[in-house]
Amino acid sequence: MDKRFSILAVDDEAVNIQLMTEALKDDYRIITALSGQDAIELLEEHMPDLILLDVMMPDVSGYDVCRTIKADERFADIPVIFLTSLDSHDGELQGLELGGIDYLTKPTNFDLLKLRIRNQIIVKARNDLMKEQVMQLARQKEELAHMLAEMEAQRSLHSKDEEEKLALEHLFQQAQKLESLGVLAGGIAHDFNNILAVIMGYCYLVKMDYETAEGFIPKIEKAAERAAGLCRQMLTYAGKAQSVLTQVNIAALVDEMVTMLKATISQNVVITTDLAAGIDAIKGDESQLRQIVMNLIINASEAIGEEQGAIYVSLEKAEIKAGQSEKDHLGAIMPAGEYVCLKITDTGCGMNDETRRRIFEPFYTTKFTGRGLGMSAVLGIITAHGGALQITSQPGIGTTFRVYLPIRISEHKAAQQAAPLCWRGSGTILLVEDETELRLVVKIMLQKLGFTVIEASNGMEALEAYQDNAPHIILVMTDMGLPVMDGYALIRELKKRNPDLPILVSSGFGDAVVTAKIPREHIAGSISKPYNYDQLCEVLKRVVEGMEKG
Repeated sequence: MDKRFSILAVDDEAVNIQLMTEALKDDYRIITALSGQDAIELLEEHMPDLILLDVMMPDVSGYDVCRTIKADERFADIPVIFLTSLDSHDGELQGLELGGIDYLTKPTNFDLLKLRIRNQIIVKARNDLMKEQVMQLARQKEELAHMLAEMEAQRSLHSKDEEEKLALEHLFQQAQKLESLGVLAGGIAHDFNNILAVIMGYCYLVKMDYETAEGFIPKIEKAAERAAGLCRQMLTYAGKAQSVLTQVNIAALVDEMVTMLKATISQNVVITTDLAAGIDAIKGDESQLRQIVMNLIINASEAIGEEQGAIYVSLEKAEIKAGQSEKDHLGAIMPAGEYVCLKITDTGCGMNDETRRRIFEPFYTTKFTGRGLGMSAVLGIITAHGGALQITSQPGIGTTFRVYLPIRISEHKAAQQAAPLCWRGSGTILLVEDETELRLVVKIMLQKLGFTVIEASNGMEALEAYQDNAPHIILVMTDMGLPVMDGYALIRELKKRNPDLPILVSSGFGDAVVTAKIPREHIAGSISKPYNYDQLCEVLKRVVEGMEKG
């Protein structure tokens, strides 16, 4: 140990001072005092790193010296080790209560003393370093705060950085989305229970009379598909599914959201709908379109508040002809074309001109009048879909939102109306699924599609089955949430053994979750649970035909 550390040795016996000095002088700078008063006077001049303090001294006792030291914040952190010829438990307790860190009896065991000093010096050195670092951080924090203040002052003179603005808007919209999700979850739970009641009811009726199965099974399938749609909707809202443009039955979507929200919003609000027949499907992101409907209806409900009120939801075709001066909420001329117009009217508090101008600002909210929930996100979705928005409102009367979404001719319309697939395959598929009943159902469907099936209930079992039957297996169909070895580990192990092995992922997590952990090129295809026979057939046909082309 170098001599950068100093020790103040205090004892009224000169011989004891001499013994301590001889024992410690090679490792530390030694400062000595023959009385308690001398020790107190030497503190400020030398600021020692540790004090060796005799208890029994004639002028000021060691206890009183320690009390004085600990009362001064300049010296309070200096470690004090008491040395005394009194072997007293009470004396030891008193010394430790006063703030001493150790208590040794005389005659002094200098080997033990050196060890105790060494340990305390190391602790103090670390504490001193930590204090210095904290002080540096505090200084840096002050400097950073000053810099930020200057930057804020400069920013007020110029336009905000666009990237920072977009990031803040994104965070705000995420918070709004979470708020929407809470409302959505309540409605979904209610709707899901209703769906289960329908399925259980029809199953019971079929059991009572199997001849009714032909009429009831389609109703059970329809209810199950509706339940699957709710699950997909929650995955999308939670960010676990990819947003993709599809052909959306907008009338069914609006009807579904209204049914769900009726069970969620205040009972003093009556929702009525008028959905025109023959509304064409539109191309869009289904989850985002749901967000439009949900946010507008929830905001309408909040605008009504606790009073009795009504919300009117209608959907109809609208055509804007060339040269027609139809304007959106900003006064811009709307493009000519065919649209689906979603109109939501409430009998709430209405909006004044200032609120109507500002409701789409990302950080503007008037929650007490119901116009703060996700309106900037709503406008962004409408714009992204090539649509337009109109607003009419009058304080004390109510508000009407008209959302115009363009109708595009579906490229897949004919395909959607085509007859069910009748394709059949051949070969052996390794099916990996831990749910016994689901594995049995999928096995039967695969067999009806012409395949031979090898079953496995977990990843390890699947790996062993593949090793035993590798020459015969043409592809693997696996769940991801498996016991023993999950689907992600299984895919990695299978690809080590055969990089060209086609793997079909069957998961309830959503594609985005799976592809975040497994390279997309390792997956030949995917199918989201739950799925039906036709959907399984279509996916397998695509995978097998891709194998043949490859």
